[in-house]
Amino acid sequence: MKKHWRVWLALFAVLALVAAACGNDDDDDPGAAPAADDAPAADDAPAADDAPAADDAPAADDMDMMPGEGVSVTMARANWTTGYMQAAVYHHLLEELGYEVSEPADLELAPANAYVAMAEGAFDFWVNSWYPNHDPFLNGEMPDGSLVNQHVSVVGNEMLAGGLEGLMTNKSLVDEHGITTFDQIMNDDALFELYESTDPNPGDGILQILGCIEGWGCHVALAETLELAGYGDRAEQLEAGGYDAVIAEAVSRAESGTPFIAYTWTPSGYVTQLIPGVNAMWLAHEADKVHDGSTDNPGFAVTAPASLGTDVCTNDPCWLFRNSADIKVTANNDFLTANPSAARLFELVQISVVDVALQNVLYDGGEDTTDDVNRHAADWIADNRDTVDGWLAEARSATTVDLPAAPEAPAAEDDMSMPGDGVGVTQARANWTTGYMQAAVYHHLLEELGYEVSEPADLELAPANAYVAMAEGAFDFWVNSWYPNHDPFLNGEMPDGSLVNQHVSVVGNEMLAGGLEGLMTNKSLVDEHGITTFDQIMNDDALFELYESTDPNPGDGILQILGCIEGWGCHVALAETLELAGYGDRAEQLEAGGYDAVIAEAVSRAESGTPFIAYTWTPSGYVTQLIPGVNAMWLAHEADKVHDGSTDNPGFAVTAPASLGTDVCTNDPCWLFRNSADIKVTANNDFLTANPSAARLFELVQISVVDVALQNVLYDGGEDTTDDVNRHAADWIADNRDTVDGWLAEARAAG
Repeated sequence: MKKHWRVWLALFAVLALVAAACGNDDDDDPGAAPAADDAPAADDAPAADDAPAADDAPAADDMDMMPGEGVSVTMARANWTTGYMQAAVYHHLLEELGYEVSEPADLELAPANAYVAMAEGAFDFWVNSWYPNHDPFLNGEMPDGSLVNQHVSVVGNEMLAGGLEGLMTNKSLVDEHGITTFDQIMNDDALFELYESTDPNPGDGILQILGCIEGWGCHVALAETLELAGYGDRAEQLEAGGYDAVIAEAVSRAESGTPFIAYTWTPSGYVTQLIPGVNAMWLAHEADKVHDGSTDNPGFAVTAPASLGTDVCTNDPCWLFRNSADIKVTANNDFLTANPSAARLFELVQISVVDVALQNVLYDGGEDTTDDVNRHAADWIADNRDTVDGWLAEARSATTVDLPAAPEAPAAEDDMSMPGDGVGVTQARANWTTGYMQAAVYHHLLEELGYEVSEPADLELAPANAYVAMAEGAFDFWVNSWYPNHDPFLNGEMPDGSLVNQHVSVVGNEMLAGGLEGLMTNKSLVDEHGITTFDQIMNDDALFELYESTDPNPGDGILQILGCIEGWGCHVALAETLELAGYGDRAEQLEAGGYDAVIAEAVSRAESGTPFIAYTWTPSGYVTQLIPGVNAMWLAHEADKVHDGSTDNPGFAVTAPASLGTDVCTNDPCWLFRNSADIKVTANNDFLTANPSAARLFELVQISVVDVALQNVLYDGGEDTTDDVNRHAADWIADNRDTVDGWLAEARAAG
C-alpha cells in the first residue's frame, strides 16, 4: 500500500486528501462572522408532520427576488490558482441574487495587501482567507492606527481544515541518506554541502529553498521558522520567478535526481508532479525547531504534527512548519451591514475540498483561462443546484445582520456544565471502516458533555437495517448517513406502515459532498483495448468474453462485478443501474467475502493483469491500492445508461458527470453510477427532543474529508484496533480543540 500513496495525494480527484494553502498563522479568530442567530435551534427536533419536506422548492416569487438589484460589488481573489474556482462560485451566486459583481480576475491580491485594502473599502470581500494563517493580516494595524479586524469580519465555514502545507525533498535522497528531518540536512556538513552545491550560488554557505512567494503568509512563517531554529544566516527562500516557476524547478530537479527542498501545499495540481512517496517526500522538522509562537506572530506556532506516515513523510511524527488551516470568507463590515442577503450567503456556502482539487487538476491540465474557471464554477453550481437553491432562498429572506465582537471564552461554570449527566446513549456505526473515526469523534464529544455513550464498535450495522432500528429506538443515532444514497432507507416503510423519516431526522453538515464512488477497471486493458465505458464492455462480444472468462464461473454468460456489499445503498443503486441499462441478466455483483476481500481480489487482479471491474469510493485507503491513472481507471458509463430515477429510488438518479479527466477516468464526460454524497448525522427524534445539547452538537460538528482520509491511511497501515480508532479521534479533537470547545459551549447553552 505504501508505495501507492501517490495518487491519493497526486489526484485528490480520487481521495480528497488535503487542501489549498498560502498565508499566515494565529490562534484566535477576532474577525467573527455574523452569527446565524435566526436559524432554528436543533434542540427542538421537529416532528415529522411539522418538518418541511426536504425537496420543497422556494415559491416562484421568492425565486424572483433580487435583493442585490442595483448594488455593485467589487470582489478580489488571491494570487494562487487553487483559490480561483471558489472566487468564481461566490461571484456567480451573488449574481443570482441580483448583485452586479466585478470579475474576480480583475483584482488579484496577496494577503499582505488584501486585508488593509478590504478594510479601507477598496473592495468588498474575498473568499481566500486562511485561518489561522492569515491572522497576522487580520489583526494588523491600519494607517490610522486602528486594527484591520475592526473593519472586516470572517464569515461562514467555506472549507474547514482545508490546508496542509510544508517542505518537500527528493525521495531518492531520503532513501539513500536516511534523511529524517530538515534539521539533519542543516546540521550534517556532508548533507548540507550536497544540497547547497546545486544552488544558483554554490559554495556561498547559504542553502536556497525553493520557497513561498513574498507577500504570502507562508513566506513569513517559513522565514521565522528558519530564524527561530537558528538557521537564519544559513538558509533563505529562493523565488524562482513566481510559484509556478518554483514548482517547475523542483520537478526538474526531482526528475534529474538533483537535490531540492521546495515548499508546496494541497489540494493542488502541484502534488501530481511532486508526488509524496514516489519522487518526493514531505520533509519533517524536529519538534523543537518549528515555530513556537514566540515572535510577533504567535499564530505561526505549530501545535501538532501532521498525521502522515513514513511512506510520504521523512519522519513520524511529521512536524511540518505550518498547521492545517480553515479557508473562509472575509468581508468589509460596511458591505455586510448594507447587504444582509450577501452576508447570509457567505455564512451558508460550503465547498468541498474534493471539488476544489478536481478543478485544480482541470486547471493544471490546460483549462486555465478565466472563461474556463467560470465554466468550472458554473458546472459546480449546476451539480449542486438543490443545495445552492436552499442557500439562495435563505439569503433572499435575510433582512438584517449583526456583527458581533470576537467571541469570548465561555465562563468556567459553563465549561464544567454536564447537560448529559446521567443520560445513557446508544450509538451505532456503519459497517465500512472509512466511517469509524467519525463515529468515535462524536462518541468522545458527547462524553465531554457528560453523556454515557456506548462504544460504537459494539453495534455495527449496514444501512439496510440501521434506519429501521434507529426509528424503532434500538439505538439513538449514527453519523454515517450518505445522502442522497441513503434516501431509500430514510424514506422506507416501518413494520407499522409509518415511514422511517417520521421517526428520525437528518442533522448538521458533517461532510458535505464527501463521497465519490463508482466502478474501476484495469488501466492496462483500458489502454490496450481503447475502453471508454462499461457499456462498451457489455456490448462488445470480445471484450465481454475477455472479462467474463476470469469470473469464478467462466462461460456462464454473466459478468461478475466485484461489487458493493448487500445492505449498503450502493449495492441497490448499482443493481438498479444494471437493470435499467438492460444488463440485469448479463451482469451481477460478486461479494468476495466482505468488502476488504473485494478490494484484495481486485488488487490481485490489477497486479497480475487479470481483468476486473470493482466498486470503490473515496476518501478511503482503497485508492492507495487501486490507483486511478496508475493500475486502475474509473470506469465511465454512457450518459443514458446511468440510473435515471425512474424506479422507486429516485435518489439514485445521477444528475451530472464527475469532474474527472481522462488521465483517471475512461471517458470525458465521466458518468459514474452515483452522484457525490453528503455525509451527515441521522438521529431518533425522541432522542433529539429529549437531548437538546446533543442535537445542537450534531448540528455544529464538521469533520474535514482531509482528516478522515489521513486516518484511513493509518487504519489501513495497521493501526486498526478499536483503541487505535479512539486514539485517532482523540488526537483529532486535541488538534481542533479551539473549534471543538466552541461547539461544546454552544451545545451546553442549548441544554
